[in-house]
Amino acid sequence: MSLNEYELVIIIRPDIDEAQVKGLVEKVEAVITADGGHILHRDDWGQRKLAYPIGNHQKGHYFVLYNLAQASTIAEVERVIRITEGLIRFLTVRKGEAVDVESRIKEAAEQARIREAEAKARAEAEAKAAAEAALHGDDDDNENDDDSAEAELHA
Repeated sequence: MSLNEYELVIIIRPDIDEAQVKGLVEKVEAVITADGGHILHRDDWGQRKLAYPIGNHQKGHYFVLYNLAQASTIAEVERVIRITEGLIRFLTVRKGEAVDVESRIKEAAEQARIREAEAKARAEAEAKAAAEAALHGDDDDNENDDDSAEAELHA
């Protein structure tokens, strides 16, 4: 069984609550995995402004699913998306043909581990910066004023 690598972008109506959004995405994932496909990564881009209004919607909730599947599975996924209420647009792009499944799954797991580590480091850096800002608060402004006053005296 030869699997291709796909990137599937779906846009969900903005007025749907988070639980229903999660349910819609899981429904699409279930169709992919039911026929022997694999989900490599799920990326929630959140609500974004649409380039143009679609069905009176100015915004949409974007999800990207990176997956391995057969072409027939993708046809079924697209059929399900078309008849599912709440999904307003989708785009499927084939990223690779006849992918080595096991090596691509391992590579995706390694990429996920790296993303997790980067997110953790970024969160720690933001927390540290916020703590520093809270600690020094208005002191930075006063120090700059003193430096500029000293520079004027020496000039």
